[in-house]
Amino acid sequence: MFNVTVLRMKDIKKYLIGMIITILVIILASKYIQQEKAQKKVIPQILAEKSMVECLDQTISTMDTVEENHEIKTGNVLQGILKTQIASIDGLEVTEETTKEEQNEEEKPEEQTENEELAEVGLQTQVITNNPLKESYNTQYGKVKIKNETEYQLTDDILKPDITIENKNIILFHTHSCESYTSSDAYPYTPTGTYRTTDLNFTVTRVGTELENQLKQYNYNVVHDTSYHDYPAYNGSYTRSLATVENILKQTPADIIIDVHRDAIGSRSDYAPIVKIGENDVAAQIMFVIRN
Repeated sequence: MFNVTVLRMKDIKKYLIGMIITILVIILASKYIQQEKAQKKVIPQILAEKSMVECLDQTISTMDTVEENHEIKTGNVLQGILKTQIASIDGLEVTEETTKEEQNEEEKPEEQTENEELAEVGLQTQVITNNPLKESYNTQYGKVKIKNETEYQLTDDILKPDITIENKNIILFHTHSCESYTSSDAYPYTPTGTYRTTDLNFTVTRVGTELENQLKQYNYNVVHDTSYHDYPAYNGSYTRSLATVENILKQTPADIIIDVHRDAIGSRSDYAPIVKIGENDVAAQIMFVIRN
């Protein structure tokens, strides 16, 4: 028994055309894939060997020509545009850097060319008070007159200034921070009480600042507290200043603690406790109240 297949000419033509189209598609796809692989190998090599501008000129070749005076001329148009833009950016970067340098120079504080002068020592002093109070003292060590109101007998061994300081920390504070001085045309201030002001540039606190500056030049570490202890209330000043010192000592142990005050002379105009130092300088006398 035989199987017989009858094919018509139309069917044969259809099969042939389909096979031809399939073969062409396969050939074209193969060429496209080969070109893509080749291009992937070439592009990195071009990028490695040439600059970005040269690569763009090759990629966008139509932009490599320009029409000038109705004539076509070859020129690196894209390259010129990019160079112009890059130059502009470089200029901006330089300007920004220069501006930053100028700002830094403006922000730098002025360097001190000279150190603050140290107070002179060994100068002769002379009391020039017109109507001095009668001196009241019971102990003297050298030229220092001491009014001893303690139960201790002050001997030369005790008074000898050979104290060993374990650390170089000094605490300055002011129980009466607002104690001020007589206002003048040269140094006016706004009072907030009788010979008192909250402007610490005109109070005994400023004296503490000057003392701080001097001590620091001798390499002492100074903690100068400028808190208000007598404002807004005067009562309780010592309690508040004690709390301040105790808090400072928790962080900075110190062997020397100085409470700087301004003494008052009341309403007496004939009494001015002043002293002449050296030949020209005149200053107020100072008093040390020492507690052990």
